[in-house]
Amino acid sequence: MTYTADVKKESRCRPFYPTACCELFHITKAVLLACCFQIFLIIIIGITYYYMELNGYFYNVIYFRTVMSVVGLAYFLGICASVSVLHVYSDNDHNFRLRV
Repeated sequence: MTYTADVKKESRCRPFYPTACCELFHITKAVLLACCFQIFLIIIIGITYYYMELNGYFYNVIYFRTVMSVVGLAYFLGICASVSVLHVYSDNDHNFRLRV
């Protein structure tokens, strides 16, 4: 058995709704919403920790900046992965069939 993607979309095909965090939306809107949440959250975290650093809440600023760089990189990779999933999903034209 192999999975292949058809080039044209059939009108009777049901839209794909993921069962993860955004169950109310179609996958394209859910991915865009997840990307927006990630961007918003990393901005809020960055601003919060920047002001905490300015007010002396951190003893070793070097370690703080290293950890924030790793967290920022993880968020950036998550955003890239979400966008690539959206791109692959749109390239396959939302229609997969099982060929035997």
